[in-house]
Amino acid sequence: METGFGLSTLLFSHLSNNHLVFAKEQFSDYQGNSITSLRDSTLFRGESVKYIVGPTQQTLPAYTFTEKLQVVLIDGPHGFPFPQLEYYYLYQHLDEGAILIIDDIHIPTIGHMVDVLCEDEMFEKIDTVDSCMFLRRTSAAVFNPVGDDWWLQNYNASRYPDNARVKPSSFHGRLNIQLEKLLGKKIASLIRRLAQKILPQNLLRRLSKST
Repeated sequence: METGFGLSTLLFSHLSNNHLVFAKEQFSDYQGNSITSLRDSTLFRGESVKYIVGPTQQTLPAYTFTEKLQVVLIDGPHGFPFPQLEYYYLYQHLDEGAILIIDDIHIPTIGHMVDVLCEDEMFEKIDTVDSCMFLRRTSAAVFNPVGDDWWLQNYNASRYPDNARVKPSSFHGRLNIQLEKLLGKKIASLIRRLAQKILPQNLLRRLSKST
């Protein structure tokens, strides 16, 4: 799938039998600057492409993904925080080994997001081509999309001074850190996810508020 459309859509229409395009009608780098003009191209294989038309800030949160994504291109609205918003609604659905492509990384706010992802355990860098970054999804656990755990992210951990680092004061936060030290990040992450499924939510809330 991709956010935005253009020449990449023509390519993906031949590489995939099930390609999703989230885009506004008037945004394109292709001649005519419209979805209609692209559909009329002789290079376009329309039977493999489904359009979800509208601002991705609205269409992505409302869309229900029923399958894992194998390739994702983020190339929709470029102003902060819209690429980050697109990433949030897409990273949860990336299959292991999937390719994440982020375009226009020369834009500072997009480049900063890429810097964070390049140090994340969920991704390994493949290559940079011009202003386009290619990353591969690893087997690391999905970062909890409704949690926090900022201190477990490599980009933060490597830059926050150890002698001034503010550790979470809750029981839940301290337990996370101890589990990571004893068992490693991957196993600790698995235990946290199992606890969230098994333990009653009211118990987890009481633990998180304890000091």
